[in-house]
Amino acid sequence: MPPLRARRHRRISQPTRPSGHDPDAVEARLLAEVASGEHGRPLAELYAQYATPLYRLGLRLLRERGPAEELVQETFVRLWQSAGRFDPEQASVRTFVFLVGRRVAVDLQRRAAARPPLASGDAGPEPASDPDGE
Repeated sequence: MPPLRARRHRRISQPTRPSGHDPDAVEARLLAEVASGEHGRPLAELYAQYATPLYRLGLRLLRERGPAEELVQETFVRLWQSAGRFDPEQASVRTFVFLVGRRVAVDLQRRAAARPPLASGDAGPEPASDPDGE
């Protein structure tokens, strides 16, 4: 058997960005705008950046589309509520967003575990009978 060769990795050059364009700083500014009360545009930009990766996180952790969609929605609600707690000295916006998303996933899993599963033929409680007999 021939000896194994070390794989050579090609470096992929990063596209050059205009000077002064720091994506982390831009996202931190968006979160600061949300914290100061401006919700429309900054949340829309953050949503455009993070909705799909959060959905993938939800699918991986929750294994179903409905809960994954709920994870995305609840994550952005919590980001809106907690934007003022973000500290760019402690973490990147990406880390903050995914930390919130992971906490939402845990909450959704706990909520699902607390609900008793319906039996396969069980459609829920019986409707109340009409007191007038109609």
